[in-house]
Amino acid sequence: MLFAILCFFLQWYFLILRLSQDKSCCKTSSYHFDFFDKLDWINSLAMFVQKNLLFKSEMNIETLKIFCDLVETSSFSLAAEKNFITQSAVSQRVCALEEKFNKRLLDRVRGKREIKLTPAGEVFYRSAKQVLASYEELQENMRNLTGRISGTVKVATVYSVGLHELPPKVREFMSKFPAVKIDIEYSRTTRIVRDVLSGEVEIGVVAFPEPRRGLTIVLMPSDRLVL
Repeated sequence: MLFAILCFFLQWYFLILRLSQDKSCCKTSSYHFDFFDKLDWINSLAMFVQKNLLFKSEMNIETLKIFCDLVETSSFSLAAEKNFITQSAVSQRVCALEEKFNKRLLDRVRGKREIKLTPAGEVFYRSAKQVLASYEELQENMRNLTGRISGTVKVATVYSVGLHELPPKVREFMSKFPAVKIDIEYSRTTRIVRDVLSGEVEIGVVAFPEPRRGLTIVLMPSDRLVL
């Protein structure tokens, strides 16, 4: 960061120096060209550092969401899929956060394709969820000014149903309520039940629901299979 700031001031210093040299020099010499060729190189380096280091650590809502999705799915590939980016981009966002706060946020579990939050990661995750919830509330309040039904419905579903049965029903719902956003995540049945009970999601879609206290089960209409 200090190096990036130094390059920023160097860029302005050499720009001022260039202007003063242009005014004072009436003749162009080989030394003049060589000197300003070096200035161009330093100026380009300063611009590169500013773009890739000085502003790299900026946080935004998207980065917070990517981090939370990664924690909740325990999968770089699923987090990337949910945010329409590559797995390497997810990894880069996490690294940028760790560099910004100088804290390790995630640990990989040896021998398993899982990730585990560090103590610092736990604090960051809880705070990030609060920020995302506040941002979602802000968006919903602004949408409500239009007088239309709006908001976000969080749906958790198993892959077998979510990939085949759910899409046409989502399209039908969106045609009736275009201002409503549906946030779909894929998970295991046990986790879906837990998330519905805890309020993390509003609707859980599973293949074989079992009656449980605190849950309301609504059967989805099914098509007859003809052989």
